[in-house]
Amino acid sequence: MRKSKDLAIYFSNQQAGIYEIGVPFDQSFFGFVQFDKGLIENGYIKEPELVLQTMNAFFIKENIKPRKIIHILHDQNYLIRDIKIKDEDLGKLSHEDYIQSQIGKTIYLPYESSAITSIIREKQEDATRIIGIVSDAELLHAYHDIYDRLKAKEVHFEIAVLPQYKLYIKNHQEQQDETLMFVSIYDGAYSIQIIEQGIPIFNLIEDIEGGHEEYVLAIENYVERIANYYKYNMRKGKKNIHGVVLFSLDPDYDLESVQKDFVKKLRSFKAKVCEELLFNPLINVLPKVAIPTMAYAKSYEEDINYLSDFKLIRPKRSITYGNYINIIAFSLVAFMFLIYMPFYAIQEDIKFQQNRNNALQTQLNTLRDETPQNPNYSLLQQNYSNAYDLISAHEFSQAPHLSDLISLLPSDIAIINYQLRAEQKEIKFILTALNEEVLIEYALEIYETYGIVGEASETRWMIQKPATKFTQTNVLEVVINYA
Repeated sequence: MRKSKDLAIYFSNQQAGIYEIGVPFDQSFFGFVQFDKGLIENGYIKEPELVLQTMNAFFIKENIKPRKIIHILHDQNYLIRDIKIKDEDLGKLSHEDYIQSQIGKTIYLPYESSAITSIIREKQEDATRIIGIVSDAELLHAYHDIYDRLKAKEVHFEIAVLPQYKLYIKNHQEQQDETLMFVSIYDGAYSIQIIEQGIPIFNLIEDIEGGHEEYVLAIENYVERIANYYKYNMRKGKKNIHGVVLFSLDPDYDLESVQKDFVKKLRSFKAKVCEELLFNPLINVLPKVAIPTMAYAKSYEEDINYLSDFKLIRPKRSITYGNYINIIAFSLVAFMFLIYMPFYAIQEDIKFQQNRNNALQTQLNTLRDETPQNPNYSLLQQNYSNAYDLISAHEFSQAPHLSDLISLLPSDIAIINYQLRAEQKEIKFILTALNEEVLIEYALEIYETYGIVGEASETRWMIQKPATKFTQTNVLEVVINYA
């Protein structure tokens, strides 16, 4: 008999960490599944059949029958939006349905279809402020399909930072009403989240190349910048970050090294590594990819309803099976009709097509015979061709400048439109965000990064401060002139 288990599962690009939930902690099953390179990229399943085969082989080997699966969503696969909804606009809609209705109108997301969950942050007199957590619905359906084919009875989704927060607060109850920053270090990337009174309000993930020194420098810089952004832009100087909690999910970067590298450098932010991990003897044998699942299992022991579950519309299995039966029946009927089609009619069609092919081949041969094989070009034509090649070799492309501007674009700013004016050496952007300060800060940042200091170069090409103009509320027109 295979053992039915409730499991928390977390996917990286090449592994899946698994941890059993709902049983005594010292009796929980845990492990990881190794995938071939290219099966999963940035959280998206590229080869679902191979991923399914690998997962199924692991479950058979470990004698596991999944009953309920909690999928821990990677930080790179969701966005956080702070949204204020007026009661008169909400009407009878749920918060998730209201956000769906505003996508493409007042809310802009990078997904073709979105799955949304929400947390009420503040109830005001005539409005409600909520935190909308948004993911790609196609990504979630892909994982749900895998779990359905593994015979799981229930599937839920959770973002990684919430169980990590619960794991930390377990031993720091005095900080549960304070604002905390969580930093997770991955292989080639790191993410930063802000938790305010138990609610995630900010999420950022950045790729990075290099070793530990590059990690330390980049994270130290970003922690300070985001802490200032939270204090002065998001909270107008009224609130501060009260602590930074570090997690390492990089297989080559242990928690002791993280503590040594960051705690002293981030002393002003009261940085620390989560003690539940640092002093847990299991951490020495637990795969790094299973840490988010263990954090969920620990939080599950105390609060089984702690889910930020996404709203997915899934077809009922009975309807799916009925569709399969209809398809099989239709295929059988179509097959029977094809067998009894008149043989003579098929032969006539074949002869007609053969004759048509012969006629077309004859026309093709005639055209080939009449077409000169070695055309002679005049001297004027040759001069035009040489001039075109010379001009094309010196053609100036605005693509590098445009790429530089987009690389600095933060996740909370969307591009509505842009224009490239080669004759005026000008690039024009139309940007939108939830507040005007973010737009102004972006305009200043691109000038600080690419403004000419001394002589123009590939990295310093902006000849003057960008011209900015608000055309509507939270809509900024930015005009940039390049050398």
